[in-house]
Amino acid sequence: MTKERNAADGRGFDVTLKEEGLAALRRAYPVHLRSVRTRVLDHVDRSTLPCFSKAVIAIAESLE
Repeated sequence: MTKERNAADGRGFDVTLKEEGLAALRRAYPVHLRSVRTRVLDHVDRSTLPCFSKAVIAIAESLE
């Protein structure tokens, strides 16, 4: 992994994964997805998922 301070925003870093880091990320993905499902999505009524999705997108966009 390489890590450099972001030139446009000094508070952040730009990170580039190497092959072994990407492999670790791929191994962790199923476990992380399962955790999100059990901790969040299993508690949201399926009929409200479109509204939930819009809310999460709005939050993510405000963080950009």
